[in-house]
Amino acid sequence: MTQIVLDARMQEQLRDTDDAVEFVDEAGNLVGLFCRMTPRPYDPKLIPALSDEERRHRAAQPGKYTTDEVLQHLRSL
Repeated sequence: MTQIVLDARMQEQLRDTDDAVEFVDEAGNLVGLFCRMTPRPYDPKLIPALSDEERRHRAAQPGKYTTDEVLQHLRSL
């Protein structure tokens, strides 16, 4: 496999995108694509915390199944 070393500027550009990136030559011809292989790191600060009231409300909702119950149902299909 061939490796290409990226300079700091290119690394930053790739790191700052969530979309696929097209690599083109000076004439605008497509050379290749870059797609991130791993998702960005999980940041729990981006997910709002649930209040105790919301937790109780969700736990009281009908239709909750354990993992074993779900697996048993899937095996029966």
